[in-house]
Amino acid sequence: MKKLFLLPVLATLLLTAPAAIPAAADAPEDTVAAYHQAILDGDIEAAKGMLHKDLLLFEDGIPETSLEHYAKGHLKTDIAFSEKAKRKLESRKSWMEGDTATVSSTYDLKTKYKGKSYHLKSAETMTLKQIEGRWIIVHIHWSNHQVKE
Repeated sequence: MKKLFLLPVLATLLLTAPAAIPAAADAPEDTVAAYHQAILDGDIEAAKGMLHKDLLLFEDGIPETSLEHYAKGHLKTDIAFSEKAKRKLESRKSWMEGDTATVSSTYDLKTKYKGKSYHLKSAETMTLKQIEGRWIIVHIHWSNHQVKE
């Protein structure tokens, strides 16, 4: 009788197993792309969900020392700046060692912000850690320079 009772439980586990595969199956690059998409979509909560609480962010030499610090100010500015952006990925390299990955990218970025047009070459490095089956961004370093046209 016990064997018959366990069959439906086992069948249910096997049928639902694919949905239970953690996001760790995704590459760190997928998290970076999803983060940028959340910024473009203006989805603050989705963007914050991909960032570690102890995030360290450098942009043009200015540090943000936690997710809370970034979310209170700069994150909203990044979303507003990216709202009308056309961003073209020019290059991407990534490295992985155990539960840590680095993704470095360069972009050509054109946007309008507060009535001013920007054409930037942007470099980005993100460090991610695999935590509880998900790639979480723990460090971001951005640098940009204006393209002279």
